[in-house]
Amino acid sequence: MRSRQTSPTRHFLTILTMICLLPTLPVTAQETSAELEKVKIEAEQARIEAERARAEAEKARANYFRMRSTPSLTSVEAVPPAAEAQPVLGAHEHDGLFLRMTVGAGAGGYQGTGQVSTQDGLVLDPADNESQAGMSVSVGGRIANNLLLHGDLWFNDYGEKTQEFVTRHVGTVNIGGGVTYYWMPSNYYISGAIGLSIGIMRFPDQWDDYNDREDSVAAGGLGLSLLFGKEWWVSANWALGVACQATYSYTENKEDADLILRAGGVKILFSSTFN
Repeated sequence: MRSRQTSPTRHFLTILTMICLLPTLPVTAQETSAELEKVKIEAEQARIEAERARAEAEKARANYFRMRSTPSLTSVEAVPPAAEAQPVLGAHEHDGLFLRMTVGAGAGGYQGTGQVSTQDGLVLDPADNESQAGMSVSVGGRIANNLLLHGDLWFNDYGEKTQEFVTRHVGTVNIGGGVTYYWMPSNYYISGAIGLSIGIMRFPDQWDDYNDREDSVAAGGLGLSLLFGKEWWVSANWALGVACQATYSYTENKEDADLILRAGGVKILFSSTFN
């Protein structure tokens, strides 16, 4: 069998073709590598955008549930200003009408000079120093900042005492005017009053309850009151407090009885004040 012989021209053409194609191979590999890098960059950017979109969606979802669980800003703003709590005019201030009422007890007594004639006998120099009870009412209004002018009515009861088979009951009724000054905002105050005092001495019949017979004698004079206290607000205009009161009265009766009666003492009071 005859072997096939390749011509030199064909070999030359094959080698020339390979030489011409050889420079193009590296360029094609570089372009392919650049395309791959570009695809990777675009994929990374797409991933970043997807993460950002997912974060925005989670944030919007959280805001939606928070708005559903709490009142909206619109509903809060819709409340008219008139519905908001407003301070009460004149609250915790000493202005306008002033009314103070007190009641209490303490130590006190009276000293009489002279004599009183009763159906049960003659009473000489009546005296007693044990205890007393009393109450007072003051009504007025403001005349300056924390300064009040008022009318006063106060009572003192010194109880009963039996001496030489004669029982007597002594008390005083006082009516006058006074002033009160408050130290604010602590609400401590001092008050003084002066006025007419009527000393009353009663002699109930201990032996004749059926006829209810009773003698009495009254004396007129001067009464004084000095009060120092502290109050606590319990509402816009009402306050409760405690106070210490010192009282003194001098009365005499030279017409119906030869009697001069001096009475006084110190009491602890509970007070209720409107102002």
